[in-house]
Amino acid sequence: MVVVYDQLQSWYETNAECRRAEQVWKNIMVDIGGEICQNLSPKEFRHLRHSTFRINGLMHLYSTLRRQPHNTQLGVLSGMITHLLDYFYDHRLPTSAEIADMEKIISLKLKPQSSDWLENALYHLAKQTWAIIPNPHMVRDILSDMLGTQKDSLHQVEPVCKLTSEEMKHITKMKGYHSVCLYFSLANPNFTSQEANCLVSFGYYMQYMDDLEDFYEDQKESRRSLISSIDEGVDEATRLLKSAQNDLATLYDHQGYDYHMARNKVLFYHYAIRYYCLWGEYIRALPVSIKKGLAYSQEITSRLIPFFYMAPVNWAE
Repeated sequence: MVVVYDQLQSWYETNAECRRAEQVWKNIMVDIGGEICQNLSPKEFRHLRHSTFRINGLMHLYSTLRRQPHNTQLGVLSGMITHLLDYFYDHRLPTSAEIADMEKIISLKLKPQSSDWLENALYHLAKQTWAIIPNPHMVRDILSDMLGTQKDSLHQVEPVCKLTSEEMKHITKMKGYHSVCLYFSLANPNFTSQEANCLVSFGYYMQYMDDLEDFYEDQKESRRSLISSIDEGVDEATRLLKSAQNDLATLYDHQGYDYHMARNKVLFYHYAIRYYCLWGEYIRALPVSIKKGLAYSQEITSRLIPFFYMAPVNWAE
């Protein structure tokens, strides 16, 4: 009964935060939503919304762990910037000079020099974000590390990819690690290197879960990942979660942190994504008309229960 109660409480709190995120999302979209919708396909727009709610959820999880208030606006802005940056790297195939300019734009060291919608959207979001970051100096250093791993991940694109399995593993691990450190440093002005050292395995797990969700999308767009099949990926993700839990408990499982509730939220997330990925294997074999109906049902459900904006979207597309 205690386990059931804890899971229900996690569900209630997570969905309540998703409702807050939905309102912040709508407010931001009033300013730049029109231009984004004109330039992103409906599928890519859903991925943007999905990433936004997911990253805000991760930052809310960290606030729960620290027993501190969560800044939903900062979480939503961080999610939008992350996805649009990923879109820039994955779909624009930028040159080194274009990457350098974009990094300056999101750091507010350079204003957009063109009418490019993506540059303008990222600059607009970055201005709002830097204005509410508690410790911008620390965040800039961690952001630089994260952008470095983003550039490394460009080597995963076929046919130029010549990475070994170990090199792929290292990139995946570092990309997840630096991303988690960035989000946690955004939320916590007192984030320390000691805390960061305990997040390597958790960052690896989170990035692996992202790759698991994007398995078919990566195949379609000729990006390599560590995952060879959904079934094997789900098993490996469970193993990575167990490893991450041990490291997280070392730092957080004591008085001063709400480790028990945060752990329940991670487990809820893990089993929800596990279910969606495995169920998606059956969905893929269904006729297109049925898959479209399921996608429409998910969209309607998400409007009633915003938690489902965090659910994977690729299997129904």
